[in-house]
This record gives sequence, structure tokens and C-alpha cells, in this order.
Amino acid sequence: MRGISPSIYLRKKKPASLDGLLDAEEGVSLDPPDLGPSPLDLLAQHEQAERISAALVGIAAEYREAIVLRFQEGLALEEIAAVTGAPLGTIKSRLYRGLNALLPRLKGAQA
Repeated sequence: MRGISPSIYLRKKKPASLDGLLDAEEGVSLDPPDLGPSPLDLLAQHEQAERISAALVGIAAEYREAIVLRFQEGLALEEIAAVTGAPLGTIKSRLYRGLNALLPRLKGAQA
């Protein structure tokens, strides 16, 4: 190795950019794809839905009706009143009482 300049060994390679590997026409994203909820999340959601359904069976029908229409069907209070034919104040009362009846059942199901 005599006669070779030590500066050859000391030179650093110029870093290459990875951006040149992407074709601008393809529009490839470097972000990982959104895979949605994990299997564990899906299982937890399913178990929670089962606990809620089991707890709903144990409360009065008018409370259950108001809760299902509000939280599972997503209806507004006025829409629930129109569907059931009950006054708005009655719907509010049924929701309040139904949730109060449902809460201890859900807490008991977690234990």
C-alpha cells in the first residue's frame, strides 16, 4: 500500500438521497397504511356492546326505548319525542332515569 495517498482512505462517501427513488408520477406515500382498529380493539368493542345489551334488558322498556333511540340510533331528543309520541320533557326524564338505572348494571358487569 505504499505510494497511495492516505487522503483516499479518509474521504467520506457523499450521502445519497432516498427521495430520488420515488417516482413523482406514482405519488407513493411513505406513511404506513391505515389498518383500522386492531383485533384487540374490535374484541373490546364487541364485549362492551354485549355488556350494554345485557344491561339494557334489565331496565324498564320505556327507558330502554329512549336510550336505544338516543345513543344507538343517534336521534335527537326532539326526534325521539316525535317517534314515541311522548312530550320532550318525558323523553329527557326517561333518558335520565334510564341512564341512572343502567349505570349500576354496567359497573357490576365490569367486576
